[in-house]
Amino acid sequence: MTGNLFEDAKKYCEFHFMYGGGDKSADIRAGVNNLLAEYHNATQPIMCRQTLLERIKYVFDLAKSDSSHKKFYIIRKSGRHGLFSYVTIFFSHICYALAQGLIPVIDMQTLPCKYVEEESSIKNGWELFFKQPCGYTLDDVAKSGGEYFFSSIDVFPQHLTVGVQWGNEMQPFKHYDILRRLYSNFFHLNDSVVEYVNAAHEKLFPHSARILGVKCRGTDYTQPENLKYHAIQPKPENVIDYVREVMPKWTCDYIYLATEERRIYELFNNAFPGRVIKSNDMFYDDVDVDYSKTLIDEVNFDRDNDVFLRGAEYITDIILLSRCTSSVFGINNGSTAALYINDGKYENVHVFNLGVY
Repeated sequence: MTGNLFEDAKKYCEFHFMYGGGDKSADIRAGVNNLLAEYHNATQPIMCRQTLLERIKYVFDLAKSDSSHKKFYIIRKSGRHGLFSYVTIFFSHICYALAQGLIPVIDMQTLPCKYVEEESSIKNGWELFFKQPCGYTLDDVAKSGGEYFFSSIDVFPQHLTVGVQWGNEMQPFKHYDILRRLYSNFFHLNDSVVEYVNAAHEKLFPHSARILGVKCRGTDYTQPENLKYHAIQPKPENVIDYVREVMPKWTCDYIYLATEERRIYELFNNAFPGRVIKSNDMFYDDVDVDYSKTLIDEVNFDRDNDVFLRGAEYITDIILLSRCTSSVFGINNGSTAALYINDGKYENVHVFNLGVY
C-alpha cells in the first residue's frame, strides 16, 4: 500500500473544495490549490485526443495482461452525492490513472456511502449500479499482490469538468469529446440496471416517435442557500414557454420530462396534455421535507429496495434523456451526463445558461 500526490490532502478532509470557495483558512486553501496544480500538470497531456486514446489502450492492455507488475488506483470519495456527481468526480481521477499508467478501481465501501445497506450482498455502492472501469474489484486488487495508490478523500479536481457546463450549445463545451470517450470506455451499467433502463425505454417510448428531452430541476437545486457556485436553474414556466416555441420547429411528438417535482410535472402536463412522458411516479416534493435545509440525497422513500430503486430511476431518467431526438436543459450534472452519453446524436440542444447562485 502506498500513497500518491493526493495522500497529503487527507489533512484537509474537512474542506470540501468546490471552485476554490469556502470559508476555511488561507493555509488550507493554499494546500488544496497546490495539490490541484500538481494534478493539473500530471493530467494535462490527457487533454490531447491522441494521447488520451493511447493511454486508454495502454491501461486496458495492462489490465488484461498476465503482468505481475500491475499498479492500481483506488478511487474514493466521501459525502452524499447523486450518481452522476460521482461520475463527474471520477472522470478526473480516471484521467490521473491514465496519465500515470494505473488501473482505476472505484471504492464506495471503505468510506460511508448512501448506496450501501447492511443487509445487501453488494458491499461496494458503485457496483450496485455500475461495473468496475477495467473489471477489477477491490477483492481482485487485494489478491493480485500488485501495488496500489489511493485517490484523495475530499479534493475535487475541477480543471477537466468545470468548463463542460458553461455554454449554450454543445460545441463550446470544454473537453466534451474527452468526457464522451471516458464515459464510453470506463462507465458501464451493470446487467440489472441495463435491464431496468431498457424495460422503461420499451414501455415509455413510442416506436419511431420524435421526443424532446427536458430536464427541469426543483427541490434542493432551487435553494440558493444550498447551492453556492452551482448553476441557477430555469423556472419551469420559462422552460415550458421555450418548449412550446421549439416543439413544432424541431418536429417533436412527445416530451420526455426528467424532474423530481410533482409540481413541475403537473405544470408540463397541463401545458402539453397527452404529450408528456415520465419514467416513474415518485416525486420528492411528496415527502414532507424543507429543501432549503435538506439535500435531495438525504431523502428516502418508504418502500422495499429503495436504495437501488432511487439510483436506478435516476439513471433511467438520464439514459432516456440521452436517447431523445432533441433536448432542453438547465445546467446540472444530470443534463451534462445526458449530453456526453448521447455522444453528439441530438439534432437540437438548448441549455439555459443563467449564471451561478
